[in-house]
Amino acid sequence: MEWTCEYVSAQSLANADGKVQCAFCRGIISDWKQGDRPLGKHSLEFPLCPFIMEMDVGNVPIGLDPIKNPNNIVCGNELPIDMIVDRQNYHTYEARVASFNSHEHLFPINIKLIAEAGLFYTGPGDRVNCFNCFGGLICFEADDDPWVEHAGYYPTCEFVKQEKDAEFISKSI
Repeated sequence: MEWTCEYVSAQSLANADGKVQCAFCRGIISDWKQGDRPLGKHSLEFPLCPFIMEMDVGNVPIGLDPIKNPNNIVCGNELPIDMIVDRQNYHTYEARVASFNSHEHLFPINIKLIAEAGLFYTGPGDRVNCFNCFGGLICFEADDDPWVEHAGYYPTCEFVKQEKDAEFISKSI
């Protein structure tokens, strides 16, 4: 595959075993084949990604001069204050289970297992987020283990590290 990206080298991508992670849906893409196009592969594997769905994700195009465009500045990874307040309300298992009220039908696995893994319902669809790291997961399948998914995508989450050992986390990645 020819790599023409100016700001990420083919070598740095190869050093990461070809794994890339979306900043918006946190989906990890790997197993690249000849002719793959990053946006096409992303949209196939993570069709509900807010970036792929062309939602406003606060993305700043490369080459944008923030001094010339001060209204477009996006600083850090801070969450809107309402999301921070909501997240704090879900530190208990009971609150996380209650968040799934009337949305259980969207999940092919028991929502209590999802809540045990520190996740609460945020929507749309089957989107959930961690009360601790606020990492998001979508597109659950019947054989998914919420702990494996949470640890695999967010291995540095303090809740995951508190509840699971390093070997479990390492095997989940």
